[in-house]
Amino acid sequence: MRPTRFLTLLSVAALDGFVALVASDLFVRSGRAVFIAPASLVFTLPAIAILLAAFSWPMVRYRRDLAAALTAKTSKPVKRVDPFYAVRILVLAKASSITSSAILGWQLGVLFYLLSRPAQGSESVGRTIGAGIAAVVLLVVALVVERFCRLPNEDQGSTTTEPEAAA
Repeated sequence: MRPTRFLTLLSVAALDGFVALVASDLFVRSGRAVFIAPASLVFTLPAIAILLAAFSWPMVRYRRDLAAALTAKTSKPVKRVDPFYAVRILVLAKASSITSSAILGWQLGVLFYLLSRPAQGSESVGRTIGAGIAAVVLLVVALVVERFCRLPNEDQGSTTTEPEAAA
């Protein structure tokens, strides 16, 4: 699986921000309220980030133990992480990064709409900014966890050998 690209995250955020801006304008024109993120989102996204970081701890420990074994040049085997577990965490991190990018884009679109109007509620702006910051926290943690799930590079001492050519 390829790492999440910055351009993908940026395009998801930009598209979602534009949709939020247009939807907010359409809601107000039809007499409805602008969709403001609930206060629970400000706490839920960092909680997901903490759980994601906790679930990635076996990969962090494996990479640390592998680096220590390579520098000490010991033959003691390093306990490997279950590959299915690592893939599940990797998929969760990738999904979290794309989802938090979408949430961030939506919050930025709503914030731009609220700040472009003469009258806005400070509570609405505060919750929108809080949800945007929470989305950034989840995005950063997801990208870091995604890096933890990468395989070690060959130049860091993996002992793969070239297959011998058959004569």
